[in-house]
Amino acid sequence: MIHLSRSDETVALDYREVAPKNACPEMFQLDERGEVKDKANAIGPLAIAVPGVASGIATMVERYGTMKLRGICKFARDQAAKGTLTSPAIRLIIRENRDSSLQKFRRFKPTGEAFLKTTKPVQIRRTFSIPNLARTLDTIVREGMQSLHHGRLANEIVTYLRSKGAILKLEDLEDYSPKIRTPVTGTYRDVEICSIPPPSSGGLAIIETLNIVEGFDLSAMKHNSPETIHTIAEAMKLGYVDRCTYIADPDFVSVPTSKLCSKEHSDRLRSMIDQTSIGSDAFTDLSHGSNTSHLNVMDKEGNVVALTESIECYFGSGILIPEVGLLMNDEMHDFDPEPGRLNSVEPKKRPLSSMGPTILFKDDRPYVALGGAGGPRIISSVVQTILNIVEFGMTLDQAVAAPRFHCQRDKVTVENGIRYNTLKALMTIGHRIETKPRNDLFFGGVQAAMSDSAQGVYLGTADPRRDGIALAF
Repeated sequence: MIHLSRSDETVALDYREVAPKNACPEMFQLDERGEVKDKANAIGPLAIAVPGVASGIATMVERYGTMKLRGICKFARDQAAKGTLTSPAIRLIIRENRDSSLQKFRRFKPTGEAFLKTTKPVQIRRTFSIPNLARTLDTIVREGMQSLHHGRLANEIVTYLRSKGAILKLEDLEDYSPKIRTPVTGTYRDVEICSIPPPSSGGLAIIETLNIVEGFDLSAMKHNSPETIHTIAEAMKLGYVDRCTYIADPDFVSVPTSKLCSKEHSDRLRSMIDQTSIGSDAFTDLSHGSNTSHLNVMDKEGNVVALTESIECYFGSGILIPEVGLLMNDEMHDFDPEPGRLNSVEPKKRPLSSMGPTILFKDDRPYVALGGAGGPRIISSVVQTILNIVEFGMTLDQAVAAPRFHCQRDKVTVENGIRYNTLKALMTIGHRIETKPRNDLFFGGVQAAMSDSAQGVYLGTADPRRDGIALAF
């Protein structure tokens, strides 16, 4: 999401990955439980979708930026050459083997060598570096970002991946292009919401959920009270159902964007919420990765960027291309592996995501930029952060750090820090409760920035649950 102060324009830059041209709806074999055999859509060569990050960043900088792409790549090259400290979050992900991280390291030796000293026993490197990444960035400095889609680097990428069994071809890289899309918009109280449109479901789900709860007096109910959690959880469930029912790549399906953003639609959904009992469960897809990053930028001119990108599961497909130094995504995992569904695999189709980069406006000026990581929990964590600021009057730090909960289907998962008596009251209503430790990775990682026009300052905060930092220049 990009807001341009001079033209007062907000645009959505979509550089989501696409399925290779050789992809097809039946490309993944399913077992008797309907799950993909050997996790082929999450680990290994068939999990890789056509990457779009390089083209997207180049488009953003060249069309909207004030710096030269060459200078940015030089900075990235220098950082790559130094290596990066292995953060506490990455250490935890590896130790707990999240998203089969250790299987990826053992199956794909170059990836394991980048992050581990040894795989048996597991010894994590203090500093990780990816061989030849600095060399690749040096090539980009000389030849431009298009070198990852055309020429020697592109050929090296395709040759290596094809040798491992990938279906991605040079033609896929050459034909990729990002899309400029119209943001989805809504309001909550006196705040305007501007967020990412489909194929991301984040923007629509965030707006719809906020529309539903706007009809309740949450501030009178108090933050994280039984009544508040019940109301928001029931609204979340309804939003996730619409997410699975209506949203996919708009170039392939008709998404009723205006309906999903409308107050009238949310009024009807709100009437389905009973304050004394839980609503019926409905199927919503739970299989999405968490290896997502978000950043926000605000400058003195009033320009704003809220940017979310992902390689899907932790460490993506597990395949690191030694000659180029790139760790490849497993974005095919974001498709429905069943043929004939709204989000099924099709050539050149963008998979559904939960990403939700969002900009809030107040009095026609950018107010807050935020987004997060955590798969479907991006939606619930961004919704709660917005409510914490707008409804409950929290500071930016408080809004991001406050205990969270998530409800997507048949249970409410709560973070330690929510009172036991509150949980008992929720169970009395009929909720099934699952608790997780404080600051668990499950609850995502919201990063946020705020323009405090009254004080004439900018504020930033990073989620204590994930890696992050707030900086001023």
